[in-house]
Amino acid sequence: MKIDKDFIEEYSAEYPNYTTYDKGDVEYNYLINQIKKDKNVSKDVFARICLWKSGGDASYCPVKSKHFNNFNVLYKDRIDKATEFINATKVETDERGIEALITKAINILDEAPGIGVVYAATILHFIFPDEIPIIDRHAIGTLKSADKLNNNFPLTGIEIKHFIEFKKVIFEIKKENPTCSLREIDRALYTYDKTI
Repeated sequence: MKIDKDFIEEYSAEYPNYTTYDKGDVEYNYLINQIKKDKNVSKDVFARICLWKSGGDASYCPVKSKHFNNFNVLYKDRIDKATEFINATKVETDERGIEALITKAINILDEAPGIGVVYAATILHFIFPDEIPIIDRHAIGTLKSADKLNNNFPLTGIEIKHFIEFKKVIFEIKKENPTCSLREIDRALYTYDKTI
């Protein structure tokens, strides 16, 4: 299987038929635009990102309501600090330096209650949709099927080293398909895995 422009366009277009969250794309676009407009992540936007990532089912969201009451202390400062590290990657030219900054950003968010690497990357994706890919088990499954990730790559329990490897693969695909956005690639990988 080759993940080329045709693959990405075909499976990305089918995404609405395979997502269980009927507000997926509408909510995704709203959140991206809201963050651009506000130039920050509010408590409401943060909660909606977490709900979006959990497929619209609050019971799957690892960030519990008791934590939202302390949003500024537990999350806001970490999001702001992580954002600074990602912004620093824009002036960094060395790939190891970029990886180190992204690792720091994700680790800062990962320390907050209920976040973890997968949610940390998702939050950062909404702030930086062209620089940080969304990682999930469906994208991983497709990349394994395409022999782009080793079969030992975990579907759960994602650590920062896994995210960095995943990100490299996603950006190889992006480099081969420069007209496709990270979101289109994500949608295609998700959908393909749902169809097999």
